[in-house]
Amino acid sequence: MLKAFFQGNVSTEPELRGVNKNVLTFSVAVNTRKKDPDSDKWVEAPQFFPFVMFGKRAEAVGSFLKKGAAVSIEATPSQNVWEDEKGKRSSIEFIVDDIHVDATR
Repeated sequence: MLKAFFQGNVSTEPELRGVNKNVLTFSVAVNTRKKDPDSDKWVEAPQFFPFVMFGKRAEAVGSFLKKGAAVSIEATPSQNVWEDEKGKRSSIEFIVDDIHVDATR
């Protein structure tokens, strides 16, 4: 089984949806560093990752999680594949296995 660990900040306002409001979707910005080829200096380069939670935990977390919150997440990647007028397409989202919200920030 493949697991991924993320530490960053919630970058979109979390959205509860579904018939029973038991699907939570949000994205997290994770800062990485890369060297700017023009200045040869290290710069912050945020990357954005989509997350989804299901069930009672999604409802509970959705009641207090806000944009900007600092989080640590353990997640399992999930690939979605579909076909449209542009052909076969895919995206990856991360299913939250465990989440910790830093209440001090």
